Amino acid sequence: TYENKEENPSNPQGHPVKLGAGGPDELGYSWIDSREEGGPVFNWEDISSTGTEILANSDDGGFDVDLPFGFKFYGELKASLTISSNGYLTFGIDGTDYTNDQIPSTIDPNNYIAPFWDDMRPSSKRGQIFYQSYPDKFVVQYHEMGNYPSATTGTITFQVVLFPNGD
Repeated sequence: TYENKEENPSNPQGHPVKLGAGGPDELGYSWIDSREEGGPVFNWEDISSTGTEILANSDDGGFDVDLPFGFKFYGELKASLTISSNGYLTFGIDGTDYTNDQIPSTIDPNNYIAPFWDDMRPSSKRGQIFYQSYPDKFVVQYHEMGNYPSATTGTITFQVVLFPNGD
């Protein structure tokens, strides 16, 4: 889901959600928007002042980081991931792709979580990416990100939270 927690958490901003849920796929994975009945409780934790900043002034960059726990993803236990400057996390080998490829694909990434995959460009003036490790969760925050080439006209702030149980 999308939220603009700085202006008014009860008044979301962004593109409308067309589907509120999807799946399950062949391995039982599904997704559901936090605003749907039975969806996850939205719990924003701003890590922009406590997390580790990465990818400053990076266009189409990827940053490898170890997870604080094993994360089960499509039957495989993952110990690390790549945080892409373009709004996705990948367990594959490429964190630089800026196009919204379908999967499976002959090019990477294929193993990814894409909360807002777009051609983004973090810079010293606008757009930052942070991560923070806890024993019971791993948080990645994309903060005031703009998309290329209009990185100064509008921004989005969003998070991905991974838990040891695979959620």
